[in-house]
Amino acid sequence: MAIGDVVSGISADNTTIVFQPAAGVECLITSYFADNTGNLIEMTNGVATPLFNSGSTSFDGTSFNNMKVFVTNTLFIQSSGAGAGTFTGYTGIQIK
Repeated sequence: MAIGDVVSGISADNTTIVFQPAAGVECLITSYFADNTGNLIEMTNGVATPLFNSGSTSFDGTSFNNMKVFVTNTLFIQSSGAGAGTFTGYTGIQIK
């Protein structure tokens, strides 16, 4: 991947999704989406979870959280599955 490339992912049904860039790569996550309000996006260092999370929402159906979160190999994001039929995802751009 190169600077300016889009990074994105979507989870499988009721599955944790983790986005951890390779060493030396930095990305800016600009949007997180979930089809269930029980799904949170969390920033972690692999030991302390969460260092930050998106908090609960009161949206019905699909929620989109516009945000600016910088992620690296040592501080990355994850979102756990919140029950059958739930999906989460993210999109952003590689900046380094």
